[in-house]
Amino acid sequence: MQIKDYFNSIEDPRIERSKQHSLDTIFSLTIIAVICGIKAWEQIAMFGRLRQKELSSIIDFTNGVPSHDTIERVFSLINPDAFHACFVAWTRALYGTGKKLIAFDGKIARRSFDTAKNKEALYLVNAWASENKLVLGQFKTQGKGHEITGIKELLGILDIKGSIISVDAIGCQKEIASLIIEKQADYILAVKDNQEQLREDITSSFSIMKAKGIAEQVEKNNGRIDTRKCSVISNLKMIEKKAEWSGIKSIIQIESKRMTVDTQQTQVRYYISSLEKSAEEFNQLIRSHWGIENSLHWILDMNFDEDKSRKRKGYSSQNFALVNKIAINLLNDEKETNLSMSHKKLKANYDIDYVKRLINFDA
Repeated sequence: MQIKDYFNSIEDPRIERSKQHSLDTIFSLTIIAVICGIKAWEQIAMFGRLRQKELSSIIDFTNGVPSHDTIERVFSLINPDAFHACFVAWTRALYGTGKKLIAFDGKIARRSFDTAKNKEALYLVNAWASENKLVLGQFKTQGKGHEITGIKELLGILDIKGSIISVDAIGCQKEIASLIIEKQADYILAVKDNQEQLREDITSSFSIMKAKGIAEQVEKNNGRIDTRKCSVISNLKMIEKKAEWSGIKSIIQIESKRMTVDTQQTQVRYYISSLEKSAEEFNQLIRSHWGIENSLHWILDMNFDEDKSRKRKGYSSQNFALVNKIAINLLNDEKETNLSMSHKKLKANYDIDYVKRLINFDA
């Protein structure tokens, strides 16, 4: 099944007389342009005009190349929920199932605000499959303080059965833990001062009780030494309200040390989990959570300029954020080369056959 087949159920919001170019033409051109490193509406249209001859074998340009105004209008009008539902169906086919880690975290597109229209910057909670390096979904919230709503909504939308859900401290909520267990998944939740009693019980446990297992990872990078020591306790007798945390089986302590020539930084973090695993496994899983920052959020800002995006009209910022994630998934799902994201985009810009393979038009 080709990628475009997953998105052909989206309703065209334009009036009949203005449909000179099909949604398929506009979507295909935009996705391919973004894969090739294009970021602005005007540049997408220009890309189509300059590459029209070679792209005509995979895009229907019967009525010419759509203008940048047409492209922008379509993405500002498309129902973002319908677009996202198609995206989730597509990523489900890519992701598959199994005991894989899915990290949840929020990100802001800082330049997407519109003061004149009292429109706040776009804030999305993203779900990231760490092992596959795939975005599984996004949910728009009213800002950083509203991430809990986004996490719960995404958990409801996604098929997470058999997966491990990792969430930062803001998502350490009894309701979220219960929802994850109800959907037959497991969790690793960071614990900070927003759950004061739970944090106190965990710190007391590690100060009094002997850890079931301890594992340490040491890395040397660019003149610094990073050490991560993971300790695990499965005896929860000191967790006063453990019955309120659905499925809880383990508490985890991560002690991180960063040493350079003249400095040393130490940080201690705590987690709860519905899993019973070794300290080595928990150390790796918790570290994998931060792939959402390094392999998604950083890539969105550095390779796709999401933080600089000024798209504001209608639903354009939300829908274009999803286009960026389609491009990321296509590029990460490509395993024939061992290139970086930026080099894959460069290759796509010069090799139309590579683009065809990426978007599966030859399937």
